Amino acid sequence: MKKVFLFLFLFLVMVSGVKAVAPVGNVDSVDNGVIYGWALDSDLDGPIPVHIYVDGKLLEDVLANIPREVGVGVHGFSYKYAPLGYGNHKVEVYAIGVNSNNGADGQNTLLNVKYINTGCNGLVADENEWCRNNNNYWVNRQRDTTYLWNQHIRIGINNSYGGLISQLYSNDRSFNLIEEHGGSAVQISLYGYDLTKGNGGYYFVSDGSICTKYNSQAECQNANGGKACAPRGAANGDHVANCSSVRTCNGVDAGWPFNPIQAQAIGCAWEHASNDVSYSASCGANCWETTLNNPANYSKSTSFNGMVINQKVSLVDVYAKVDYKITYSGPYTLSEHGQEIPAFFTNAGVDKTYQFYNGNSPGNLNSPVTDVALDVGDRTLAFPSYNQGAQPYDRSKEYWMGVCNQDSSKCVTIASFSPEVKQVTMKKMADTGSYIGPIGFFNIYPGMNKNITLYIFPYKYNAVINGKSIRQRILELAVANGIQIVAPIAVPTVVPTQPPLPTVNIPQPTAPPKPTSIKISGDYDGNGVVNLADFGIWKGKYLAVPPTMTLADFGVWKRAYLTSN
Repeated sequence: MKKVFLFLFLFLVMVSGVKAVAPVGNVDSVDNGVIYGWALDSDLDGPIPVHIYVDGKLLEDVLANIPREVGVGVHGFSYKYAPLGYGNHKVEVYAIGVNSNNGADGQNTLLNVKYINTGCNGLVADENEWCRNNNNYWVNRQRDTTYLWNQHIRIGINNSYGGLISQLYSNDRSFNLIEEHGGSAVQISLYGYDLTKGNGGYYFVSDGSICTKYNSQAECQNANGGKACAPRGAANGDHVANCSSVRTCNGVDAGWPFNPIQAQAIGCAWEHASNDVSYSASCGANCWETTLNNPANYSKSTSFNGMVINQKVSLVDVYAKVDYKITYSGPYTLSEHGQEIPAFFTNAGVDKTYQFYNGNSPGNLNSPVTDVALDVGDRTLAFPSYNQGAQPYDRSKEYWMGVCNQDSSKCVTIASFSPEVKQVTMKKMADTGSYIGPIGFFNIYPGMNKNITLYIFPYKYNAVINGKSIRQRILELAVANGIQIVAPIAVPTVVPTQPPLPTVNIPQPTAPPKPTSIKISGDYDGNGVVNLADFGIWKGKYLAVPPTMTLADFGVWKRAYLTSN
């Protein structure tokens, strides 16, 4: 009887399958902005995932599917990364083990560890200066930053700088489209004068070194050796620094209004626990939420107590949806100001042209968009609800704008349908990229509760991804937000060559078991045409067959599964 049970046990072990084998591979180099190597798993005749960690944080996952030398085959990986800044950055790469059905089997292998230490090389303008003078920001950037990504967009939220958005990438992961440091990037910045003690106008020394009030510019300059002086229309309230208990920060004058922002710390510091977020956690798939209580003032050494900035960043398709909730329960009723929701600084070079729609057929994708050169200095783009001031301005009729580099290879497009957002201030910075500030006009008061949403696309408005342009997506978002489009939305820029096909079962007689029900569009590379390239993508994803293929194979595949000519 014991022999029977032993035989049965051995039989069950045999039919249950062979134990999973761990993947193997190597990190060949991390030089010249590229992490390069290979990884394969003998359990699967196909590419496997590779996870890239920098300084202990998961940076991104890639697929090891690049042709390599004999003996390695189509199992290479290559990842271009943006400059990491000051410090010695540890790179760890894991080959993720899979079974014959392409499912994770838990057998992950740490490939060899490498280090990157290039100092401030690759960073330009403000980023380079910040790198040299604020080393800890770059040393801690991996530890403090949360990353969200898909194949079209990658975004980083820095939890130790108030939750500001510090990294934004398109499918080009080697170039950060926004400035990455605490003083810039993308962050809420609010303003307001305390008018409780009157609205008398005075002059202050512009650099904030002296906090005395003067009745005229001449008096201010004569008393201070000809120094530049700034007028302030409201100069009696508690927002005025006194140079003792309340010092000035960042070289602004003592009469500057209250200016709470996400990244600033109290005491005029940038590295301090006071600008760490009060709460951070996942808010769902590819979503990250932060809360910052009592943000510090950019202009002075104190906090703005009673204010709470809650921020949710979620990835949807090719854009990031950023939901801001700003509440205030403090004692002050402050003047109405142009509030930066948010201040948005692009990286060097992304400052040559900007785009908006001012035609007579808003909502019509065939109606041309204005694309003009951006000059140094301020330029105002008015949204349809704008009615502030009499200065000349551009007019947008579709609640979005964009900015690009010279050849439009690096672009950012933003949109907002929140009623508070009246305009976008545009400025080409003299020593870096551009400033694009969605501006809301409102004041801060006890009980204030503002909910504002921003949509960020790391592409130009006319970029077509998966058969749909960025502008079409924005117009669809406008409708979803209750915005009336005057003209009907036109046919998409790229029309698919065939209607969507129903779910079909794909027989795989020559391969190990695969998912048996997939939805086929045919156009896997998104160029609007079903061709040999699509067949290669489809085959590499769903079939484990030899790498050779011919046009005849493609024809058979199309007839069998796509019912097209």
